[in-house]
Amino acid sequence: MIRSTQAQKAERLRAARRLLAKKIGMAEAALVLSRESGLSLRQAYRYLEVAKSRERLLPAPQPSVTLSLKMPAD
Repeated sequence: MIRSTQAQKAERLRAARRLLAKKIGMAEAALVLSRESGLSLRQAYRYLEVAKSRERLLPAPQPSVTLSLKMPAD
């Protein structure tokens, strides 16, 4: 199974925070998050717990660009 990228994790945490702000129950929020993000219920609960425990969420990382250069040997 492929690991989630930092951008995916940040987006899921923001979605979890939005669901918690709507004042719906944890079970319903986990169900919605799992369906919207393609997560298992267990993973959705983990994201909700992290979102609930953090005061401020980290900003989403910007995509990076790889750059290769050839330098003269002299």
